[in-house]
Amino acid sequence: MNFFLSIINILQKTSKNWEVISLVFFISSPSASFTLTNPPTKYNYQHIANMQHPTLSNQGWLKLIADPNAEQQFYLANDNGQIFLIEEGKINPLPLLDLNQIETNNDHKVHLTAFVLHPNFTFRDQPGFVTFYTAHLNKFDEGQSTTRLQVNGNKIEYQYDAVITEWQFNQINLKQIDPTSQREVLRVPVVKQSHGIKQLSFNPFKKLWNNDYGLLYITLPATKDLNQLPLSSGVILRINPNRFGRKSYTVPNNNPYINNNDIANEIILLGAQDIKQIIWPQKNSERLLISHHYNKEDLLTFSQHKTDWRNIMPEQLLSHRINTSKLLFYQGRALDKFHQQLLYINQTPDGWQLNSIKSIDVDNIEPGVEHKLSNNNWSVDDNLKIFVDSSHEIIILDQSNSEIYRITQPKAQSLVAASTLGQDNSAKLALFLLILTCCSALYFFMRWKRNSEFPSLLTNKHFAYTQVSQSKQHIRLWHKQHHMTETVLSIADITASEVSLNNTVISLINVDSGHGFSDSLEQKLRHFLADGYRDAMVIDKVRTINLTLTDNNQSYLIALYARKGHKRLTKKPYRNVVEEVVDWCWLVAKTINVAHTGTRTMFLPITPSINKNSTHSDNQAQKKPQISTIITAKKKISHPKDIAEEAPNTANKNQNNIIDTQLVNSLEKLVKIKQQGFLSDEEFLKAKKKLLSN
Repeated sequence: MNFFLSIINILQKTSKNWEVISLVFFISSPSASFTLTNPPTKYNYQHIANMQHPTLSNQGWLKLIADPNAEQQFYLANDNGQIFLIEEGKINPLPLLDLNQIETNNDHKVHLTAFVLHPNFTFRDQPGFVTFYTAHLNKFDEGQSTTRLQVNGNKIEYQYDAVITEWQFNQINLKQIDPTSQREVLRVPVVKQSHGIKQLSFNPFKKLWNNDYGLLYITLPATKDLNQLPLSSGVILRINPNRFGRKSYTVPNNNPYINNNDIANEIILLGAQDIKQIIWPQKNSERLLISHHYNKEDLLTFSQHKTDWRNIMPEQLLSHRINTSKLLFYQGRALDKFHQQLLYINQTPDGWQLNSIKSIDVDNIEPGVEHKLSNNNWSVDDNLKIFVDSSHEIIILDQSNSEIYRITQPKAQSLVAASTLGQDNSAKLALFLLILTCCSALYFFMRWKRNSEFPSLLTNKHFAYTQVSQSKQHIRLWHKQHHMTETVLSIADITASEVSLNNTVISLINVDSGHGFSDSLEQKLRHFLADGYRDAMVIDKVRTINLTLTDNNQSYLIALYARKGHKRLTKKPYRNVVEEVVDWCWLVAKTINVAHTGTRTMFLPITPSINKNSTHSDNQAQKKPQISTIITAKKKISHPKDIAEEAPNTANKNQNNIIDTQLVNSLEKLVKIKQQGFLSDEEFLKAKKKLLSN
């Protein structure tokens, strides 16, 4: 037993290198010999969809977008103005959308040029839910000027309008588009049919809470012989596509040329000539990587906003010729070698190749690394395009053969052992490895058991953040390490809500009698939380507040607050969590158990106070002084009689000051609760009247 403990102690000291230690022991065995190999990277091609159909021959497929609501579902657009649904590996020959059937007043065939989903496509109760945008060309019509981008200072006979339209799916049947949702957002005048909008895009790294979230980027190529005119020089536009009053869209206030009368407010970059594609190659960066044909050369160029390349040559990043319409920033995990790299494919005499750019920097760019796509069935024409699925993995659209594939990589075995041991030595080696494996397993089991009790594991494993929708009908949940909504629950579907302090349930709300919420239950809840706060914290003591929600399907644990000793592991301080818990209890009780829930009355909250024995408290620097510590200025009194007469007056003044302060604080909280939607007008007036009468 002592032998095992000694090995465990050694492993504890060198746990970070345990794999190396085991390998060294294995190699040091005098009778062991083996070979290390590093096999070349191989790729598999998983067939996921077939687009062949008698009625869909000779299609010019334009864009493939994965449906974020379904793993094996895609939207496929062609340049004939149609969008199709691919599900269960087959294409539905009846289009979801056919612009040529809708735009019946056109005397020419409508061509779709761009297509994109709104970033809020999956979020209910948010602007942009099940919404997407298309761009197509119409004949120029002077009568359609309400949404047209105004061009000043030139007399050009425009032939076409590049039209951006908003559409929505039927919210009951997400496999149908609501034809009444059609809304024209913007028209951009163009001279030729080949100069339509090439790309519609949203910044994929912006989150719902960012100020510039949901802004639509639009690329427009240059017009030959007119490239000195701002709108015809090769531009990128940026707008907020949401309707605002009578306006079909708005222009962000931080657009760089918003105060320049010679350049349209919508433009953020001009002079890029023939823009092929724009992408955001890095997280937390405002820089755009622009793939464009500039002065007869293919370039990849970084750009900040407010860039004018009409007379100044852009800084060149890559000058060798690549097929820039097949460029993407890979965020998947299946091809771990390419994670967070820029990828593109091109055709060589030896076949198709997948290329990566490991580092993208103005001063240093690593050259592309070529990887042959070994599939003899690829089309020989330049008809191969790459996209990503809902998991950000690479998919290949073979337009000539009407097939869609996903690139996968089998798990490589980097260590292959070939041992030529004798029978006795093999038994000894096997025994040694068995002992080493058992000790390692025992050590990691003990380590897991110890760490499983640490509150940081709780906050990482379970949900850590919540957000109630503005309509007070849904609650969004997401983990600590994520930055966007992962689960959306309907509050009406919740069957039970439990609040626990240090794993002890202190509030239970469900549909049963006596499990609603009231003023008295609020005060009890506040007392429990205040008592929990006053307990002195020592090094290994843990304090947690958890919320458990249960619906018809499962339970969801949200770690609202966690602290171990002097270290707080959650973002919000204890006081803020207490107020959010109380507000949540009133909201969920009024939704699922209104019969046993009273009317909320405003009381002065019992907030946690500092205990003299406490060694630490949350946000000490931000705490306001207690009302009881307010000291009024005293007058100088020279006679005992004066002291006797003034003492009651001073006490009364101090008491009045305390009452006034409490009244103001309570009224402010009452107004805040009313603004948050937890009180109706009638409930607000009753609570205010009762508060003033008390």
